[in-house]
Formats: sequence, structure tokens, C-alpha cells
Amino acid sequence: MPTELEELKEFTSRVPRLAFKTVFDVGANIGQSVRLFRSLWPGADIYAFEPVQSSFQRLQSAVAAHANVKCYQIALGDQPMRASMQSQSLGKANRILSGANDTSGPVEEVEVETGARFCASHGIHSIDYLKIDAEGFDLKACQGFEPMLKEQQIGAIQIEVGMQLTDPVHLPLHAFLSYLHPLGYRLYKIHNQHVQSHRPVSRRGNAVFVSLRQIKVNTITEAAPEQISES
Repeated sequence: MPTELEELKEFTSRVPRLAFKTVFDVGANIGQSVRLFRSLWPGADIYAFEPVQSSFQRLQSAVAAHANVKCYQIALGDQPMRASMQSQSLGKANRILSGANDTSGPVEEVEVETGARFCASHGIHSIDYLKIDAEGFDLKACQGFEPMLKEQQIGAIQIEVGMQLTDPVHLPLHAFLSYLHPLGYRLYKIHNQHVQSHRPVSRRGNAVFVSLRQIKVNTITEAAPEQISES
């Protein structure tokens, strides 16, 4: 199975006209994806979002020497608000809680902003690569960018998706196909699939979507007509 780095290198080679100048890492945790993106696209401005205090502090420390990485202690969602969030120290599975009974361990109150409002306030007009890993809050985070998605101002989107309808946390792939397809985004590939260790069943993966605008400009024009269809 190819590594995540190898998969992203392949994707980068498939979209040579995508600049990768502006990269968003939503759910950055302690900087694992930031390191990956920096190695792939060293000239990119990377905006890393991590709302949990302990993880945010580690993230800041990890990228302190890199001026092109900017860190924000906020969550991104479909509307501005305050929310309760699970906050296990440095936990990778911390998530926005949906109700009073949806609790396990320590909880923090966090600020939630929409991606579109954040971009407007920071003078960001386009995003080349948007990565979202929000432990079940991913669709809401994606919806917060809707004004930009409608204009295809986001070149490509990577979202953690569930591969089974019974997944209690991750939304299934079809939820994102249903949302993004009408906005002009098409599925490229599922990266980094996790398969259950004790049986041959896929659990989750990173679905990468590409805008029709990028598909058009990165299509080999010598291809047969049926190969360059928008579908």
C-alpha cells in the first residue's frame, strides 16, 4: 500500500497547473499533516487550525521556525458559534460534541468560525488544497466554505470519510459526493485507507475531490472525447 506521501506526490503530478500556494489544514492536531505539506509544497502558505489547547501548543512549537505556517486556535464549521469539544491531551480523535450526553473525558469550549468568513477577513481569495479531518464534523467544516465552493475557488479538497454506513463517527463517502458534486467537484481517489485488522473491511479513508475548473485545465487535450468528459 502506498504511503500518504506517495499518494499526494502522485496527485500533485496529475494536476501540474495547480499552484499549491495556499494550503489549509483543518484539524491540524500537532502538525503531522503540516510536515507532510511542507515537504511536498515548500513554497506554500499553510494555514493550520487546531482548537484544542494542548494540541495547539504542540502545533505552535512544532512550526515556530517556519514563517509560512500560520496557526489558529479555532475550529471551522458551518456557522460562527461556541461549541463543546472533547479535549484529550494531544488526542487525535478529539471532536465537537453534539449534545449533553455525548461526552467522554475532558471537554473544552472552543470558538467555531466558517472557512468563508475566515478567508474574507484575512484577504484569502482562493485555496489550492483544503484538508479537513474533523472527526465527524467534516461536512459542516466543508459547508462553511460554500461561497468559495460555489465559485470553485478551492482547487482540491481532502476529507476524512467513513467507508461503512455503520461508522459511528465518520460520515460516509456518499454524503460528500452528494454535497460536492452539484458544486462542481469530482472524486479523484481515496487515499490512506484504513482496513480493520481482524477482518477484510475498510473503515475510513481520505477522499480527494478536484474542482471541474482544475480538471479542465489539467486534462491532456490529446485524450479521446469520452476521457475528458466532465463526469
